[in-house]
Amino acid sequence: MVGIAPAGTTVDGVDGGRSLDYRALMTCAAPTPWLQSVEDQLASWLRQRKDWDVDVRTDGRLTSGVRSFAVRHHQDGQSRSLRARLVEPDPSRGAWTTELIAHERSGGGGWISLDVENANGNFVAVPALARYLMQVLPLADGELQFADEPQVVREHQLDEVMDLLCDEERHGLVFVAGTATDGIPFDRFIPAVKKWTREVYGLAQVIVLDPAATATLSRSFGEPHGVPPWALRTYLPGVDPAVRIDGRRHRIFGTASLAKLADGHVRQVLGRAARNHAAARPTPPSVQRVRRMFERLANQAIVEAIAEHQPPAAVLEERPPTAPPSSRAPQPAPAGDLAAAAERYLAEIELTRTILGIDALDEPTLRRVAASAAAARTNPEAIARAAQQIQDQQARIEQLEDRIDGLARSLEEEELEHAITNEALEKREDETRWLRGRLQEQGNYDAAFAPLPADSETAYPDSFADLLTAVEAMREQGLVFTGKPDHALALDDVDHLGKCVHTAWDALLALADYVRARRDGACDRGVDDYVKNTPSGYRQIPPAKFAATETAITMKQFGAERIFPVPASVDPSGKATMTAHVKLGRIGMVSPRLYYLDHYTESGTIVVGYIGRHLTNTQTN
Repeated sequence: MVGIAPAGTTVDGVDGGRSLDYRALMTCAAPTPWLQSVEDQLASWLRQRKDWDVDVRTDGRLTSGVRSFAVRHHQDGQSRSLRARLVEPDPSRGAWTTELIAHERSGGGGWISLDVENANGNFVAVPALARYLMQVLPLADGELQFADEPQVVREHQLDEVMDLLCDEERHGLVFVAGTATDGIPFDRFIPAVKKWTREVYGLAQVIVLDPAATATLSRSFGEPHGVPPWALRTYLPGVDPAVRIDGRRHRIFGTASLAKLADGHVRQVLGRAARNHAAARPTPPSVQRVRRMFERLANQAIVEAIAEHQPPAAVLEERPPTAPPSSRAPQPAPAGDLAAAAERYLAEIELTRTILGIDALDEPTLRRVAASAAAARTNPEAIARAAQQIQDQQARIEQLEDRIDGLARSLEEEELEHAITNEALEKREDETRWLRGRLQEQGNYDAAFAPLPADSETAYPDSFADLLTAVEAMREQGLVFTGKPDHALALDDVDHLGKCVHTAWDALLALADYVRARRDGACDRGVDDYVKNTPSGYRQIPPAKFAATETAITMKQFGAERIFPVPASVDPSGKATMTAHVKLGRIGMVSPRLYYLDHYTESGTIVVGYIGRHLTNTQTN
């Protein structure tokens, strides 16, 4: 059909060797019902941009030439969902596939997933369907709504932006441009940022800080996490200003590069960055559940179509009656030939009846035989086996997807942890070298080069069973463990190298040192401040392993899991909510945690209420 445009368009010279597909995930804060608006915009997009008038409210699969379109709805007591899929083959550039999934919750809100991909790996520009949807719905990532141009943020609005940057559950990138009172005119810089970020619409937030906000962000976050004036910084989810080395994750497009490179090149670089991140980011479990539900429904529909398909019975051609016999008298055949022919004829009739399994060769019987021969042969048992195999394969695919997502998270955490460890080792080596030099200058060569005394080495428990025994002796140090031992003991089954038990012991020793620092007057604030500003001579919890609280949405949905036993002196109910925790490492999908309550001000103690596998949060499958 003339005038049909592909789902996406290519940008010349962009390849990058990684995903260039468009994968947007947007939350929707509109009150219910809003799914009808999605259907209206989808229909308008198909009609106006694809020249295809489709009833998107009716489930089914349609074709138009080489194109195919399928839509399916699903509803339960708590939500309504829609999935639409358009495939547009293109021999020269590869097939374009557009998939839209919208999930509306009955209590309000929900999300929209929009994926557009090209079979040949061509760069997928921002699809028009994304703009259609954003025109009528409040779509966002985190607390900040998507906009089709950079959002200018003043100093008094900065708290909201810092919360957005630090949000671990944010899905997309945030591009933040810094400014200053000198240099480029502020009003001219905003249109430039808009041109550079044109290909991240729906994939990332774009923010331009005014000069005061730029300076305040650098003071609040610290220089490693701030954005320089007249530069553009890419912030990944979960910015952690307390961890200096975390700043390495968030790349900066410097002023010199922005000035030197053509606008189109900057636009391509930022567009690739947004697409690569979207492709690598694990799919949230809530989205994965809906996507898999539709996959299973599609598998079921295929099996049902095979089982129910019965082609129409063959219709025997009606033939005109044979002509009446000729009035001419037939010539008599020789008696011997006639008898032989009759015998052969009767034998053939008997053979036909035997093979067909019928008693008569009349017309109704023959038509019934013909219809049976034309009907499709289906084996219900084989169909049932095929259906089960499809479901088993689907389950296996889902398990592998979960494993890949878990490994991706593990790799990201391990890379950051490795970088932190390297930085700490480099610092310790510098300190050791400096101290040895000072001792040598003073002539104390024995102290400078003597091996570390055995009593100065940290003695680690060999297992969590040993750790639970050792922690009982720490009560006098102000550390009380009230958790269920079984939760900690279960970790011994997966912590084969002892990495997590070592981290847990280090955390317990550091918490005991926090109590000691409070008693010694070396620290007069809580654990959060102690971690950021550990006094000299006291053990530290690495900031990257420490979390002062949980997200609001995690506590709203799963807060009950974080209520742990405490002594009656801490709370008469014998229970208390604990949100502060230490990350003990990642072992597959276990990711153990240690939760505690800082009760020093009231009772002079730290109560450890839980050591065990990762508790449920919004990222848990």
